[in-house]
Amino acid sequence: NVIHFPSSSEAYDLGLQYFERAASLDPRNSNALLHLRVAHSLRRDLDGVAEAFDRMAALDLSRTAQLQSALTRALQRGDSVAALALYDSLIAEPGLDAMVFTLENPAALVGEWQIEPIVRSIESVRAEVILGTAVARLVYFFTYYIYQDFGMPEQGEGALATLERATGERFDRMRLLDAIYGALPERAGIEAAARLRQEHASFGTDDWTLVRVSERTAIELWRISHGDLSGIEDAAALFRSVAENFPRANAMAIESQALLLEAMAEVREGDPKARETLDTFDALFLQGPPYGVEVYDAMVLATADTYERLGDPQAALLALERESNFNNFRRPYGARFALERGRLAEVIGDTERAIAEYRYYTLLRSRAAPEFATDVAEVKGRLDALEARR
Repeated sequence: NVIHFPSSSEAYDLGLQYFERAASLDPRNSNALLHLRVAHSLRRDLDGVAEAFDRMAALDLSRTAQLQSALTRALQRGDSVAALALYDSLIAEPGLDAMVFTLENPAALVGEWQIEPIVRSIESVRAEVILGTAVARLVYFFTYYIYQDFGMPEQGEGALATLERATGERFDRMRLLDAIYGALPERAGIEAAARLRQEHASFGTDDWTLVRVSERTAIELWRISHGDLSGIEDAAALFRSVAENFPRANAMAIESQALLLEAMAEVREGDPKARETLDTFDALFLQGPPYGVEVYDAMVLATADTYERLGDPQAALLALERESNFNNFRRPYGARFALERGRLAEVIGDTERAIAEYRYYTLLRSRAAPEFATDVAEVKGRLDALEARR
């Protein structure tokens, strides 16, 4: 839980202690080593990531494990020539790709020269999967979110549309949230919200699954982002009504969504209850929602925004440490998280943290589409100013 639902950046240090203890009790515990790698990655500690890969490679003598270890060390040295060759070797390995390896480890994105091979590996893996399989679904979702982070929404939308045609499903919740927190244009959010509202209009009580509740939360987050609070009271009442049909863990997750929407409305309306509502929500949210809550990262961003509106940027930045979730590595809205953490760190005077986050953001968006040029230039300007004052 301290890794999947961290309450602060110190939680990662605690996770390191837990998994080092597990590895000392059983040096062949590959799960402990995997989570050590996770903890180091979330701390942006490339030295720790490299050490964890070396320890895993000592247990697993496969070519894949050895290549992973060697690639991490090349990235650590900043050796682009060796790293590019190792990327190509990893892409050729069955069941693995360098794209996943690098983007699951924010610490391992060290230079603009990595973007092109990562994109190449995305397309290499995507070309090989069989549409309609569970693996294909994961690969296409990875592809979609990586393109979002890179500021390449046209390519991301193309991947998602291909998956939709193959499966007959629609992924409008993803589009809606990425129009708020990712890189999709406004029109994508408008169209996705309209389709979801039309679909929900015919629902009875028994039609509201945990995923459908998350879709309604996404609609309300969209409305709130446009200054429309009119649906929150109805949404909260609906959530509490349908929660009675769910097991306790799911009901708690549904209640957390109702509380967050209410807190967001209250802070915008100047209601003095806002902080109490937000704290109640936060205590529930920190317990960790079950699988099926498809708006976790959006809720984290909304939590941070609400704390900041309450005049508490320190709590807002702390909330953003929770970007890690069940997916562990591949997180939606990675660029948005980096931008928000950098901005809040700058607000509270944590210059080193702001510099690290702005650097990561500018790396992610170093090959972005032209429509992002102004935003990237602004962040680079803030980064240059902070570095000049060090």
